[in-house]
Amino acid sequence: ITGFSGQVMTYVPEKGPCYRCIFGEIPEDNAPAPIPVIGVTAGIIGTIQAAEAIRYLLGIPSLLTGKLLVLDGLRMQFRTVPFPHVSEHCPLHTRKGVTDL
Repeated sequence: ITGFSGQVMTYVPEKGPCYRCIFGEIPEDNAPAPIPVIGVTAGIIGTIQAAEAIRYLLGIPSLLTGKLLVLDGLRMQFRTVPFPHVSEHCPLHTRKGVTDL
């Protein structure tokens, strides 16, 4: 979350890519974001994450596994970006030897 933007992705072990598959290593730069977190953005993204957790626990299909849901709160638009495969450069999956999901 930053400003009016937020992202949600559900990670289920061995069922798709993880955060590192998509974004790589965590950057060293701890500089503050140019726009601070807007409380309503945290509320929207947090509610979506809670709904995903409940859907997972209930076994409801079509989770955000292998997909990144992106919120543009300024335009009040959502889009879903597919990431169907584990990255062969992911440090977590290559360390485990799991690159064929």
